Amino acid sequence: MANEITDPPDDSASGAQAANTKVPRPSLRRVERVERVHDGERVLILRDPMGVAESFALDAQFAPVLDLLDGSRTVVQVRQSLRMRGVLDLPAGALTEFVEDLRAEGWLDDDVFRERWAAMHADFLDEDPRAPRFAGLLYPDGQAPLRAAYDALLGERRRVREGSPVLGVLVPHGPLELVGETLAQTLHDLPRAEDLDCVVVLGTDHGPGLLPYAAARRGFDTPLGPVPAHQPILSALDRRIEWAFREELRHRNAHSIELAAVTLRALYGDAVPRIIPVLCGAGVLRTRDPEAGERFTATLEALLEGHRALVWASAELSHGGVAYGRPELDRAGVASLEDRDRGCLDDLVRGRLSALAKKCRADHPQGRPSGGAVMSTLRQLLPDARAEVAAYRAVDVPSDDPSPSVAGLAGVRFLR
Repeated sequence: MANEITDPPDDSASGAQAANTKVPRPSLRRVERVERVHDGERVLILRDPMGVAESFALDAQFAPVLDLLDGSRTVVQVRQSLRMRGVLDLPAGALTEFVEDLRAEGWLDDDVFRERWAAMHADFLDEDPRAPRFAGLLYPDGQAPLRAAYDALLGERRRVREGSPVLGVLVPHGPLELVGETLAQTLHDLPRAEDLDCVVVLGTDHGPGLLPYAAARRGFDTPLGPVPAHQPILSALDRRIEWAFREELRHRNAHSIELAAVTLRALYGDAVPRIIPVLCGAGVLRTRDPEAGERFTATLEALLEGHRALVWASAELSHGGVAYGRPELDRAGVASLEDRDRGCLDDLVRGRLSALAKKCRADHPQGRPSGGAVMSTLRQLLPDARAEVAAYRAVDVPSDDPSPSVAGLAGVRFLR
């Protein structure tokens, strides 16, 4: 998938060309395709980096159809090309219906997509602060049960103190019943609210994304109260990086940042520092065009100069097993994932960014560690900090399958 810096509604030039022709020539937008084997059958999973269309799976034999939807052919010509190549012989009606389904769901680069994107973006811009979306799923809904849950998780240990050496933390973002122990082992002796000007929240972007980073110009509401955004720094970021907020819509379903906001509000209450929310996408670890990401982090680092900032990284490591749509995992496989996770953490602690990126990019039957982009960005913002692993474990996650499914959860503290 291309990693070009473009205005989201203009996903490619071919859509505009198609609009000027009398016979429609459908053009598939830049989307992520992931091939998987499910119940012995090869399937393609389509994921929309813009978050407009819902992900879905289709038979892998349709891959050549998607390849030909490039804006240069009519549906009839697509069918003819498939037949002449001896690849696929689809009835004309079935192919037309398939293309129209793609159009209706917003997968094509046309007016249907642009209208859906514009409507979603307008709704999101009116939502300030961003409303909580995962209350009752990742954490209890309602102020009293949520406060009780955090009190039980964090216990009596001193959570903030004067003269704290902590510059940043890495913590997971799953359901509280799974991540609570890791939070408790990591979140102690943090800076007091009065000793902070802001918190940079780096969240894992679980969509493919077209850009390496997506910042948000809004605060996040929580059942415990709002967490405001640091508008002066965000406005300065907007002036210096022209695309910093181009994919702001991705924050609409960003549970990694939502849970960070909830936890910050639980820790600091009404005195919670203002946040700078940033989603880190897979493009951060790409080597073919690193300049965009490096420019973003360098600019953010310059804007934080003179500010007392805490960097809060919301990320996890390996996710393996059928609960995550991946092959069955045995205990030897779990041990292998744990070894990989510990290797990633060792690279993070030691500041070996190239080695960390290499591990996170490597193909693996159980997929890549999901938090690589966040961990790399965290280390870039805190290059001189001393890091220590506060907690790590591969947690069993619920699944209907008897084979294990696990998530690698880590807590890391970055100190002066």
